[in-house]
Parts: sequence; C-alpha cells; structure tokens
Amino acid sequence: PIGLALHHIPIMITFAVFPVGGGGDKKAVESAGKAGGSSNSGSDVHVVIDPSRKETSVAQGEISFTVNKHKEICAIHKSGGIPLRPSKILKYANAAIVQAQKLTA
Repeated sequence: PIGLALHHIPIMITFAVFPVGGGGDKKAVESAGKAGGSSNSGSDVHVVIDPSRKETSVAQGEISFTVNKHKEICAIHKSGGIPLRPSKILKYANAAIVQAQKLTA
C-alpha cells in the first residue's frame, strides 16, 4: 500500500455574526477569542470565532472559511441575513488564516 500524502490540510474556521443591540454608533469588540468590527452599512456587528452550539443557535448569521497553513482560502460559506462589507469579510478571512496556522503549527 502507498501512503496518502496530505500537504494541504484544510481547516474550517467559523464566525458567528451578532447584531449590536440598538443599531447606533457602538464600536465592535475585539478581544481574545473574538474579532469584531462595525460595518459601514449602518448596522454594527460582533463576531465570535468558532462559536459554541448555544452561540450558533442565537447568531443572526455565520461565515465560514476553509483555509490551510499556506494562507490559501479553499472555500467560503456565508449564511444568514446580516450583510457584511467586503472589508470585514477580508478581515475575518485573515483572522481565519491566523487561526488555521495556529492549529497546524
């Protein structure tokens, strides 16, 4: 038998998207385990990296990136009705790449 060589192990990183209550001018939170941002479309959002089952059940949307340690995006999947600006999607993609590199180091 010949062994299967896996050079690019894809890692899926999911972000749960939550609207900030009240809409207003609240700033999004960035802390350990979370990456947030406010979209310029009038609605602010918080996102949680790798949400738990409870967080997923109350999230208004999700965006998942499948990436590898070579900084290659293999797939993107977005569900839910919260709009995300392209700049925020890029920000979350970069955070997913960092997480995948940590997991495969």
